[in-house]
Amino acid sequence: MTAVLVDRSDPLGPQQSQRVRQVLDRTVAEVPVGGKIALYLAEADDFERLAPVLALCNPGSEANPLYQNPKRMRARYEEQFKKRLDTVIEALLRPSPRKTSPIMESIKAVCIDAFGAVPANVPLRLLVVSDLLQHSPIASHYRDKNFENFLKDPKMSGVLVDCKGADVEVIYVLRLGKDGRPTIQNRAHQRFWDLYFQRLNARPRSLEAV
Repeated sequence: MTAVLVDRSDPLGPQQSQRVRQVLDRTVAEVPVGGKIALYLAEADDFERLAPVLALCNPGSEANPLYQNPKRMRARYEEQFKKRLDTVIEALLRPSPRKTSPIMESIKAVCIDAFGAVPANVPLRLLVVSDLLQHSPIASHYRDKNFENFLKDPKMSGVLVDCKGADVEVIYVLRLGKDGRPTIQNRAHQRFWDLYFQRLNARPRSLEAV
């Protein structure tokens, strides 16, 4: 089970968009036959369920020539799986400015919706495309840059859930100041997210800054 969470609260630069698209295309290609992929937007709140924009199972493109039509199998894969995902991914990468960035709320909601009913022996993967600049009533990285404070805040209990050991990959979208350097995104900021994922019983595997 692969879940992809895209934060589009701020636009991507041309190179950022190109790299994110490359990673998303690779992620789609890595979904095994029979595996499921679900695409989500980081727009959760404390109450409503976060439903996927699109969720599909990979039907496979290879045919057994003894009883299957290879051309038909390939066409089914392209039309029912890959092209549908391509269209939605293209839409997900278009900016949709919001006053809030409920990233932790969205991660919690994705873990519930995508992983909650999955059997224990199924590998789980979460890909997050975001600047990880949380900004909601729960917490705001713009107001308080002492990230250790967030981990001690009682309000954090509202964004905790069991992610069932999911592997987490992050495409970390950099937001640069006038000097060409990130203003908030630093090692302490990354460390906060490592610790947050660990508290969710998730396993941070990689973080690629773009």
